[in-house]
Amino acid sequence: MSLINSRLAGQLQRITESSVYIDKAVILRDVASGTFDTYNHPVTTESEIPAVGSFTDKPTREIWKEHVNLALIEAEYRLKSPKPLDSDRLRITERFGSMTTERTYEVVGISDRGTFGYVVALKAVSV
Repeated sequence: MSLINSRLAGQLQRITESSVYIDKAVILRDVASGTFDTYNHPVTTESEIPAVGSFTDKPTREIWKEHVNLALIEAEYRLKSPKPLDSDRLRITERFGSMTTERTYEVVGISDRGTFGYVVALKAVSV
């Protein structure tokens, strides 16, 4: 990538983050503790990773039709980082600068949008 293209990409990224990424969430990720229970299953703890982005409950189904069962998708979240994983859950904590009733979603699809970060397809697991 040339220097001009990388500068332009950086500017687009900053503009997107400051004007579009106004919602707040936490990514819930299970992390192995290194111990096992009495049934020899790994013991995990839930870590919370802050993720500033943009939430919508009107997902763009066209981008998912090749990758995800469209009946599962109820919402989308766009974010720059951290990189989401298929096993993650996402809890929305703030919308448009106001605290919200926390809703938790399961990640059912991830699309890497390069300079603009990631788009995550979500399915509600608690309302």
